[in-house]
Amino acid sequence: MFSFGNINEKLRVSRLDCTGETVVDLFAGIGYFTLVFAVHCRPELIHSCEWNPNAVEALRRNLELNRVSHKCVVHFGDNRLLCPVGVADRVYMGLIPTSLDSLRVACRALSIKSLKLILHIHENVSHFGSKDRTQVWRDWALDLCLKVNEIMLSLYPSIKWSIEILDINKVKSYAPHIDHLVADIKCNQINR
Repeated sequence: MFSFGNINEKLRVSRLDCTGETVVDLFAGIGYFTLVFAVHCRPELIHSCEWNPNAVEALRRNLELNRVSHKCVVHFGDNRLLCPVGVADRVYMGLIPTSLDSLRVACRALSIKSLKLILHIHENVSHFGSKDRTQVWRDWALDLCLKVNEIMLSLYPSIKWSIEILDINKVKSYAPHIDHLVADIKCNQINR
């Protein structure tokens, strides 16, 4: 979490306008991204999920030290069991090597009443054997869109969805031929 390579993602997140939004941080840890959202992005509320008791203790302390504890609800335990449902405009999934095991949890957290519905999905992506790493990144993000669409259709079968890539960012090189990426994916209701 404290890798120097993460600083660009932290700065990028700090520039997001989340005014009035409800944000869910599925893997809050000690608040590495929760604090950025709370201090810089102007959300209405953040739900921070974390199951490590030591990290939760540090998260609560960090929220107090930064005077933003009133903006955050800490959910201590497994996010698959305690993540709030139907509340979020935005879900941040900052876990590597992959956060895909919690993709359904993230989609369930989204509020279909919101016009934003944005997922920030982290994963380590291999470009070994490819001459065009940016095409590998785009293929990865398009595959994420298909997965998100499938989940949203299963959760809300009466709604048609258009899932789009807003952005793909390289956080850092994780290992030779492996990049730590984050894709910003937006879920749009077609028949709203």
